[in-house]
Amino acid sequence: MLRVLSLSLSIVSAVLPVSAQEAREPDTAGAWSPTFTARHGLWDVTCDARGQGEAREERCYVRYIDVYSPRPNFGVVFLFLEIEGGAPKISLGREFETDLEATTLRVLPGWERPEGVCLSGPCEVLGPDALAMAEALAAGGMLEIGFTDMIDRNQLRQWPSDGFAQALEDVTREAVARGL
Repeated sequence: MLRVLSLSLSIVSAVLPVSAQEAREPDTAGAWSPTFTARHGLWDVTCDARGQGEAREERCYVRYIDVYSPRPNFGVVFLFLEIEGGAPKISLGREFETDLEATTLRVLPGWERPEGVCLSGPCEVLGPDALAMAEALAAGGMLEIGFTDMIDRNQLRQWPSDGFAQALEDVTREAVARGL
């Protein structure tokens, strides 16, 4: 009997850490499974999900990742647009989760960075400003992002918005269909 109890405790103790790990699933790309994907010009549209049952999370977003410098001085800047509560939320960032302190952020023609946005800390454009930025991109504007990179070089990245209108339409439709 003691042997059976010992074996049972060994099995339970081996399984518990795995269950605890699953409950704290990391927020990494591998934790999410795509449920919708499309590409329009530079712009990737993705809806994905993780978890099961009531713990299931879903999200839909438009993304562009610009690798502006290869190794050894690797550099990347990205735009990530999500639909939250029926409205766009736009995040811009750089490699290794560093904050983007933009010296320039505009869509030509049609949208200029609001005062105080993306000067320090996380770079997020929210509410009416995000809607105006998304509309300017959908209308065919050129996105310009200026910043100083990790090795103190000034960068000015220019992204054409070809395909952005269709990407915005896709992400909005898919987010509404999922109740996001």
